[in-house]
Amino acid sequence: MKLALFFLIILSFSCRKNPESDSTAQKICDCYENIHSIKETADNEEELQREIDKCNLLFQSELERLKNKTEEKQLFMKAYRNCQEK
Repeated sequence: MKLALFFLIILSFSCRKNPESDSTAQKICDCYENIHSIKETADNEEELQREIDKCNLLFQSELERLKNKTEEKQLFMKAYRNCQEK
């Protein structure tokens, strides 16, 4: 169930287009990409879940920061989508 939520979050969002945004979006993308490596080497489900939670927290924190900044949020979402497509 949590894994399904994780993929839903990834598919639901895109990012903004400026250096700070691109950097933040890339950091979040890298975090989620790292989960794929951890999934293959994790000793247990808890270790994997901690990493998923860490990435989700980064993503949620950025969305919260941009809550009242509609234009910046749209740019962030576009940058995030772009890095997910790589």
